Amino acid sequence: MKKIIATVLAMVMALALCTVAFAAEITDKADVVNPSNEDTIASTVTWNNTKKDLKAVVADGHDTYWTATGNLYYVWNKDSGKFIQITDAQQAIIAAGYRDTKVIVKEIAAAATCEDDGYNVTVYTNLDENAKYVKVDDVDAFNKKQTVESDKMVYDEADIVYFGTSYTNAIAYLGVDDVEGNDLPAGHILVKDGTTYGTAKADVYKCALCGGRFVTVLNSETGSLKSEYYAANNTAAVAAYAAKNGIVSSKLVKTATTLYTVEAGKTTTPSTGTTNSPKTFDAGIAMYVGMALTSVAGSAVVIGKKKEF
Repeated sequence: MKKIIATVLAMVMALALCTVAFAAEITDKADVVNPSNEDTIASTVTWNNTKKDLKAVVADGHDTYWTATGNLYYVWNKDSGKFIQITDAQQAIIAAGYRDTKVIVKEIAAAATCEDDGYNVTVYTNLDENAKYVKVDDVDAFNKKQTVESDKMVYDEADIVYFGTSYTNAIAYLGVDDVEGNDLPAGHILVKDGTTYGTAKADVYKCALCGGRFVTVLNSETGSLKSEYYAANNTAAVAAYAAKNGIVSSKLVKTATTLYTVEAGKTTTPSTGTTNSPKTFDAGIAMYVGMALTSVAGSAVVIGKKKEF
């Protein structure tokens, strides 16, 4: 029993010594460049230009920063031999850690087309192209322009990563899977154009992006046309286009369906119900008009002769 107690006491003393070893008060200026976590520097130390009590926070594998009362943060500048104050944002970078990872542009922000996906903000990738990221500043700038809350991109600040060679140049990024609302799926924006196809008078829809014309009805006339599957995965783009152009819902294709391509010049504009006057005279009408004019002319001659008597 005595041996067990002695062992426990020895362990407690060892831990106490470790605590002292890892959290010491620094008085020698030479020791400030390599502090341990929670080391302290008193405000009265002559070379402590902050004149504040400081405590070290060592970020594993990165820089050390020093905290002071009032949520103030400092780093040691070995060139000047003084502490310099850093911003809250710079402290956050040091605390989170940053990687010296080079990133390049993968996809430039652009609207989706009928065949290619689009992006609200530019997408970046590393040199191995095995990961994709977006800049937090780009996401925030995009969100600031949105007037509808549901149109904003969503992310969790805990998912932010920093790339750079120093806390002074590190840039905040998010993995593309950690932000919602950046991808703009490819697809048509189909609007009923007022024409029909075939004897069945199938409604024709024109794509606002590519200008292609399609029908959605399968029958004996459309079955031989070139077909493609419309996934209707760009519903947000369709809704935005409709709202901007004042198009009612009934004139849009909003659900997944098969499209049949209509060739140019193969559509028919429905009749308005108004009968237009013919541009050329019918032969019978022309003869009738001629006889009528002759009759009128003859009457004029007779009347004229009667006036001579």
